[in-house]
Amino acid sequence: MKHSDFPLGRYFVFLFLSSGLFFACRNDPAVQNIHGDGQTDLAIQIEQRSFNKKSAHCLKDSVHCMRINATYPFVTSGPDDAVRTINDSILYHLKTNVGVFAVDHSELSGSLDSIATAYIQDFESLMDDSPDYPFAWEIEVEGSVLYQSAKILSVALNAYSFTGGAHPNVFLDLINFDLANGKKLSFSDLFSDEQRLKMLVEKKFREVREIDPNTSITEAGFFWGDPFALPQNFALLEDGVYFHYNPYEAAAYALGVTEFTIPYKELKEVMKGP
Repeated sequence: MKHSDFPLGRYFVFLFLSSGLFFACRNDPAVQNIHGDGQTDLAIQIEQRSFNKKSAHCLKDSVHCMRINATYPFVTSGPDDAVRTINDSILYHLKTNVGVFAVDHSELSGSLDSIATAYIQDFESLMDDSPDYPFAWEIEVEGSVLYQSAKILSVALNAYSFTGGAHPNVFLDLINFDLANGKKLSFSDLFSDEQRLKMLVEKKFREVREIDPNTSITEAGFFWGDPFALPQNFALLEDGVYFHYNPYEAAAYALGVTEFTIPYKELKEVMKGP
């Protein structure tokens, strides 16, 4: 299950909306080297779509009901294979964020609507069996395009859910796509030296978390006794690469998320060329 009580996480997408970090800057040579010069035949069109569903109990009690609301980017035109692959990937990530109790990939094989319906049925059964149950359930996914260049698209899916646990859950999915084929990009696709990258990210992690260079990451209470690791989620932005550690990924729930952006100029030596 995905967890967080860190307030900034829920409003991550809106921060990017307000700061205008949607499209690639063409002035930084490091950005041009990785992301092209803006001239491409891979142009795509994107629109925002929404999905909304709620339980029948909402008609009787607007407080104790279950609501599922999602907005997400959907590619409407571009190279056929890339369009299909990108949309399929976004949809799958969306289903994982709606299917908060899923423990196996097979549980996400159905449509978004069927997955949402199953969770609403679970809630309605709970309400029928326990009329005095004190909580409403809510799942919200806010998706947006964070970055778009001639060659790369970065998307965020910011999920918030409350399903009766001790606290709400927040999880941020960041997905980077190669616009030539729709493939999801990993660190190895964009960086030439992952060990050097890890050193740069750890340095920034320690700075943000105020960890002394002479103190081990484990002693500082991070990574559960394991060595330092790159985050599961990163995204390209206008001014650098954004790194995001979700709650429980690097530290206890109470410490929230760890997030920071490293400017392209500081990553220039480890980023791959075109």
